[in-house]
Amino acid sequence: MKRLRKDIRGNAYLTAAAVIITPIIIGVIGFAALGMLRTGGNVIDVFFRNAQLSSMSESFKQDVHNATAITAVDQTQLTTYDQPSARDAYYLAPTGGAPTVCVKNVWSLTKAPDGSFTLQVATSTFSTGSCTSTIVSTQTTQLTGFPSASFAYQNAAGRTITFTSGVAAAPDYTIQPAGVSTQDWGYSGIGFVTLTGTLNQPIGTSPVRVFGQTSMRATQTTPYTIPPTPTVPVVTASLNGSSGVGTVAAVTCQAGSTAQYHLRASSTQTATAGTWSAFSAWGTGTTLTAALGEGALYSFSAEARCVNSSTSSAAVASNVATVTSPVTTPATPTVTVNGSAPDAAVWSWTGASCASGATLSYSVAQYRDGPATWGAWSATTTAATLTRNTAQQGYDYQVKVRAICATSQASSPWSADSAAVSFIRAIDPPQAPTVTQSLSTGSSYNTVTFTDVATGTCGPGTSMKFTDQYMDNAWTFSWFNKATDANASAFTFYSYDGVKITYQTSAACINLATTRRSASVATNSVRDEPVQDPKWVGWTMVRDSTYANIAYFTPAVTCRSFTGRYGNLVEASWDFAWASGQPRAGLTGWYVSPPAWRISNTYNVSGGINQSKNIWSGQRFEANAQLWCYNSTTSAKSANSVTNDSGIWTAP
Repeated sequence: MKRLRKDIRGNAYLTAAAVIITPIIIGVIGFAALGMLRTGGNVIDVFFRNAQLSSMSESFKQDVHNATAITAVDQTQLTTYDQPSARDAYYLAPTGGAPTVCVKNVWSLTKAPDGSFTLQVATSTFSTGSCTSTIVSTQTTQLTGFPSASFAYQNAAGRTITFTSGVAAAPDYTIQPAGVSTQDWGYSGIGFVTLTGTLNQPIGTSPVRVFGQTSMRATQTTPYTIPPTPTVPVVTASLNGSSGVGTVAAVTCQAGSTAQYHLRASSTQTATAGTWSAFSAWGTGTTLTAALGEGALYSFSAEARCVNSSTSSAAVASNVATVTSPVTTPATPTVTVNGSAPDAAVWSWTGASCASGATLSYSVAQYRDGPATWGAWSATTTAATLTRNTAQQGYDYQVKVRAICATSQASSPWSADSAAVSFIRAIDPPQAPTVTQSLSTGSSYNTVTFTDVATGTCGPGTSMKFTDQYMDNAWTFSWFNKATDANASAFTFYSYDGVKITYQTSAACINLATTRRSASVATNSVRDEPVQDPKWVGWTMVRDSTYANIAYFTPAVTCRSFTGRYGNLVEASWDFAWASGQPRAGLTGWYVSPPAWRISNTYNVSGGINQSKNIWSGQRFEANAQLWCYNSTTSAKSANSVTNDSGIWTAP
């Protein structure tokens, strides 16, 4: 608070004498006018449009003279208190006595929607002389329809008191510029003004010197006309790249006034509404640009007013126009797969990106054959990897990815689908199968049954299947198929003497849905059927019934199917001349022909050794045979032979 001392003669209109001498506390503030307030000095002229304003000015002057305390709320409101006990003298009217109750006057200057100002005074009367007692009545007077620009305030010396940021520059009697009289006010610091002083002498002694007296001068500066409001402005929104542009269309003002505009904008890339900016400065510009980025919702609004040389009309608000900036489509992702983990494969993708403020997301489609169909695209995800369980063996697992950039306000189109990247889960081979043999013996031949036996199991998603084939050394000589990709089987074969059967079963794990298979693992089983030993039957030695000179010597044995006798036969003759066919002197006795064992018959030949050389009655023969059972196709013979001598046979 600053203090000011001023010696000013009493005003001409103060005609009553003071009846009490006590301190007078007076504060002062004027009415705000377009951010400017002027106070101080004697009111000397009032030029306004009607007498009511002159009357209110006189009332304001009287309130300030009589106030014992003044409170300034802000530049546009002033409250005076007239408390009888706080004054040392009153200026008395020609009739009536001194006041006995406290009176409060609230002066205010308010701006109407059309831009004009209303001057109001509310006078309240308290029930007692205390200004904290109950208010018993309040009377309000208003003066409307004039602009603040028609007032200028000065002190008695013609100096104006200005305001900065709504606060008055305070007069200060202790700091006065050189050459400034005591009637003028100097300035220092910022603050509202409170004046304090006392009467120099009792009223009634001429002249009366009043310390701290103040009043107001109000002068009409220019004629004033408020222009009508413009037509309602219309705002449109457009894009310039990823920036939003708001444009207000021209409005129509009355002749003699000019249109002015100011615009504001909000923008957001999130689900939360954007915050409105402050309006741009009033002017003739009709566009405003806001730049946030891709996928931004821009909102624009404007106000328009008409301005003449005196003042402006009330502002008229526009519509709100919006526009959303597009989002650029990201590049196609590049997908790779790593299947090194057991029973799992990991797909990863890179290569896509978004503009600032937009979020990069992906959608993934998965494929597995058997049946060969693609699944639906997944919900969007920001993850750039996908792990799939590949425990099911023999399947082709594929993944393709597409990318999208989005804010809460807009999304780009989907990128092109990536190439489908495949991972085929290999099938683990089974353990080698085993084969069992079951032999059934017979009188002529045996039978053998080969049975497939699985060892272990196949992996998930696959089944064990067998492929069976055989060959022998008597007829097929190469592999002959019996079953392909079948369940475990059993096959029975005739097992003839001297024949070797090789049976092979191959096991593989097969995915029946995709037909993919593991490597095959084979096992062979061999049945090499031995040739059974012959069984001796007897000899047959007969002369041919047609050709008398031929005799047959036939040893008989029993062999099993597909084998015959095989052996050596020696024959001898007594009293036989091999050269002439007649007995020869000195050559009688046993003569061996041939001189050693020889093969006489092979596979299943029923005839015996025949002799066609001059056999006559009474000639004596003897034969000896060693025989095996023999398979002439495989050259296998029995392990043991039978040997038998025919004894002497005399030709009949």
